[in-house]
Amino acid sequence: MAERRTVVLYPHLGPKAGTGHIKRLLPFFSDVRFKVYVIHRNPKFVKEISNKFDIDSERVFPLSEIKTIPDNIDLIVLDNRESDRYLYDKLKNVAPIVAIDEGGDSRKLIPYTIDILPNLLDSRPNYNNIGLLDLNIKEPIDRELKNILISFGGQDPYQLTRKAVDALKDKYSVTTVIGPLFTKKDFGVNKIENLSNLKNIFSNYDLVITSFGLTAYEAAAEGVPVALVNPTQYHQDLSNKAGFYTLDNKFNINYKKAKKLFNNIEFGIKESLTDFIYNLEVSSLGCPICGRKNNSSIQRFKNRTYYHCFHCSVDYMAAHQKDVTYSNNYFFEDYKEQYGKTYLEDFDHISNLGLGRINNILKKVKTESTLLDIGCAYGPFLKAAESKGLTPYGLDVSKDAVDYINNELDLKAINSPFPLSKPLDFNSSFDCITMWYVIEHFKNIDDVLTQVNNLLNSGGVFAFSTPNSAGISSKKSHNNFLKNSPDDHFTIWSPKSAKKVLKEYGFKVYKVKMTGHHPNRFGRYVKGKFLHRLFMIISHVFKLGDTFEIYCIKETTI
Repeated sequence: MAERRTVVLYPHLGPKAGTGHIKRLLPFFSDVRFKVYVIHRNPKFVKEISNKFDIDSERVFPLSEIKTIPDNIDLIVLDNRESDRYLYDKLKNVAPIVAIDEGGDSRKLIPYTIDILPNLLDSRPNYNNIGLLDLNIKEPIDRELKNILISFGGQDPYQLTRKAVDALKDKYSVTTVIGPLFTKKDFGVNKIENLSNLKNIFSNYDLVITSFGLTAYEAAAEGVPVALVNPTQYHQDLSNKAGFYTLDNKFNINYKKAKKLFNNIEFGIKESLTDFIYNLEVSSLGCPICGRKNNSSIQRFKNRTYYHCFHCSVDYMAAHQKDVTYSNNYFFEDYKEQYGKTYLEDFDHISNLGLGRINNILKKVKTESTLLDIGCAYGPFLKAAESKGLTPYGLDVSKDAVDYINNELDLKAINSPFPLSKPLDFNSSFDCITMWYVIEHFKNIDDVLTQVNNLLNSGGVFAFSTPNSAGISSKKSHNNFLKNSPDDHFTIWSPKSAKKVLKEYGFKVYKVKMTGHHPNRFGRYVKGKFLHRLFMIISHVFKLGDTFEIYCIKETTI
C-alpha cells in the first residue's frame, strides 16, 4: 500500500466566494493515500464546512489551532484565490505549501504554485494545466436551443440566478441549480437541489449559463455550449482569455456564436490533481545562507523555484524533486555527454587549469602549506597542488574517486559528505581550503562557510569557483540562464554577492578572476575573427564571464 500523506487544505470561503474551491478539494477526502484536515481563519466558515459538505468536524480546525493537529503535516494545499502575507506567515514554518490558482500577495513567496484555470497574472506558476480538472472530454452536441440550465455555484454571491431567470423564462425552458448556500431557493421555474455532481445532467440541456470557473469547464467538457455572465470585469477578462462566449446585460443569446466559441476552448492534458499532489516533492527551505523565507520568487519551473535573497544578494533554488546522486555516471557518461570525454580522460587538462589557481593561492601562503580540496573528484587539483609543493588532502562523496586518489595517485583523500558530521582523520589543520565548482551544490551554505572558517587556520586561504549570475548568459536572458542551470545547483553567486557573504563569515577577498568568457553567447551576429576578438575584449573589460574564481583570507574566527 502507498505511504499515506497528511495534507491540510485551506479553501476559499466567504460571503462572495462560492463553493467551487472547496468542491475542487473534496476528492482528497475519498483518496485513501491522504489523511486530510481543513483549516480556515474564520470560525464561522470552519463550522460551515463541516455542516454543508459532510466533513468530519474533528478534521476541521481554525487557523489559530493548526499546531494542535495531531499528525505530522506533510503538505499544506491552498485553494484560496488570494492569500495574503498574514496567512503565509502563519503557515510557512508548519509545512511546505502548495497553492492552486493563487492570485494574492503571497503568490511569489509560496514554494510551489499550480495554475489550473487561466489567469491574468504576470508571474508564471511551477505548473500550469487545465487538464488537472480531470475532465472526460465528449463530442459537442448539435441541436436547437430549447432547454437552458442556469448554475451560479453553491452560493450565487452576486444574485445572478434571479436576473437570468427573469430574462429567459418566457423564451426557453429554464432550470436552475440551487446551491447549498442559496438564501432564495424558488425562482418560479424548474429547479434542482442537493445534487453533488452536475456533470451527470449537463447533457440534458442545450446551453449552460454560469460564471467563469469550474462549472463552465465541466459543462463544456460534456459537449454542451456555455454562455457566461460575469459579475466583475476581472471575471470578464478571464472569460475572454479562455475563449468563452459571454452574454450582455440583457441576456440576449447568440447560440450560433456560443457553439462556435465553445469549439475553441482548451482542456489541456488530462491529469488527476490528487495524483499530482501525492507525487509532488516540495522544498520550503529559506535562503541557504541567512535562512529567510520571505524572499520573492524570481522564476519557476516544474521541479524548481528560484528566489533572490535581498539580504544576501544571492539567488537560490528550492528543488521539488529527489536529490541528485553522484554515481560513477556523473564522472563518466554524464561528463562525456557534456564535454566529449570522460573525467579521467580530461584529467591532465583539469590538472593544468589547477596550476593557475595554485599560483593565486601561493600569493598568500607558503609552499608546503596544507590544502584541503572539498569535492576533489578524482584528484586533478590535488595532483597540481602537490607539484607546486603543497601538501594536499581531498574530500569527496564518491568512494570510487577517493579510492583512485588513495591507490593510483598515492595521495590522501576521505570519502565523506560536507559539512562534516565528525572530525577529519587527516591529523592536520589547513592553510588552504578549496571548492572548484562545488559550493553551488550545497543546500545549507551557512553550515558550509561556518565549517570552512573553523577548519581553516588564521590567515589561510579559502578559494572557490562557481557560475556567475552577472555573466553574459544571465544578462542576456536570466530566464534561460536559470532554466539551463543544473538541477543540483542550489545557489547562484556573483562576485559582488560573494564578497558580501564572505565578509559575514570572517573572510576578506583579495582576488576575483572572471572565467568562462564566450563571445558567441553575445549573439548570433558575433562571427569572424575580428568580432570574436572584439567581444572577447568586451567580456573581459566588463567582467561578463559566465563563471568566476574568488580567493579570500580568513581574518576572524566565527
